Amino acid sequence: MAKINIVYSVSIDDEKVLKLFEYASLKRIEIVVPDNILKERNVVNKEVKSNGQK
Repeated sequence: MAKINIVYSVSIDDEKVLKLFEYASLKRIEIVVPDNILKERNVVNKEVKSNGQK
């Protein structure tokens, strides 16, 4: 049976999140990082800030 961990993260960088769970990946545990409302908000906020808006 496959093991899957669902990780709800607010980070806009999925690669950093997956790096944190690298040990689990090495143990053949699948890590899934779904989109969620807080993460989406942070992505939008970063885009707004990078465009020079407040």
